[in-house]
Amino acid sequence: MIVYEAPISGVSGNRFFSRSDSFMSTREDIDHILQSWPFDPLGINVRQVELSDRAILQMRVDMGVLQLEIDGRPDGARPHGKPTYLEYLRGEAARNAEMVLTEQQCIEVDREFVQYYHRRVCWLQLKEFG
Repeated sequence: MIVYEAPISGVSGNRFFSRSDSFMSTREDIDHILQSWPFDPLGINVRQVELSDRAILQMRVDMGVLQLEIDGRPDGARPHGKPTYLEYLRGEAARNAEMVLTEQQCIEVDREFVQYYHRRVCWLQLKEFG
């Protein structure tokens, strides 16, 4: 088995993703999604999908699909048990008035902002303004 390390700081430290060096399972392969939903480089390709337990937003990008939660943080994470990384940072700043953001904290809060931006673009494209 080959193990790949993908550092994702700020949320829960480094996470490790394992993948057998054999072929990926059919469940992991998204070719059927990409083939059934062609990418239009001149448009914004967005759809809302109803799953059995919730609805999600999907944005088709050149080589894949972004999948975003409709409620809460778009990636579904709860950084440090908080609804957002920004909320976590606000709590830390309330406990320490001298707090200065580290480079890694700035990167993480910016990453969260981009997730919310992508969700906003999806809603605008779907003409859902609520």
